[in-house]
Amino acid sequence: MKKKVHATNVFIKKCIAQALMKLLKEKELSAISITELTKVAGVSRMAYYRNYTSKEEVISSYCDIILQQYDEEEIETTTKGSYSDMNHMLHYFTFLIEHQDFLDIITTHACGHLFSDAITDYIVNKWQTDKNDRREYYHLIAFSGSLYRLYLGWAENHFQESPEEMAQIFSSLQPKM
Repeated sequence: MKKKVHATNVFIKKCIAQALMKLLKEKELSAISITELTKVAGVSRMAYYRNYTSKEEVISSYCDIILQQYDEEEIETTTKGSYSDMNHMLHYFTFLIEHQDFLDIITTHACGHLFSDAITDYIVNKWQTDKNDRREYYHLIAFSGSLYRLYLGWAENHFQESPEEMAQIFSSLQPKM
C-alpha cells in the first residue's frame, strides 16, 4: 500500500510542477494563485498543501527531482574520476540542455537561485569526503557557483557552444587537484 501512496504522491508533485511551468510561460509567479495552479494541475488544493507550502517550494522540489535523475544517469555513465573531469562536465552540460526549458523559465522569473541552491546541495552531499574539512566544503561551493554562473552566461549567448565545448571550457578553468 505504501508504494501506491508514494507513486501517487510523486505523480501529484509532477502534475503540480508541470502546471506551474505552464503557467509561468504566461505570467509572473506572484500572479499565479494556488486555485489556478491546482486547477491546471488537476489536483485538489488539499493535495497541493499536503506537499507544498509555497510555489517556490514546488520549483525547489522539481529541482531535486531532476537532480536525482541526473545522479542516476551519472552513476551509469561516469563512475570514476574527479567531479570536475571532462566526463562529469560533459554529462552536466548535456543535462542542462535537456532541461533548458525548465531552467529558462525559472531564471526568467528570478527563481534560478533555487536551482543554484539545489546544485550546491547536490555537489556538497555527493562529493565532500570529509564533513569537517571546511576548505573542501568552500571549494565545492565555489565549484557549484561557477557551474551555475557558466550556465547563465551560456544561456545569455543562446547556447551557441555545444555541451562538449562547454565541458572543455569549464575544464580549462579548473585548477588541477
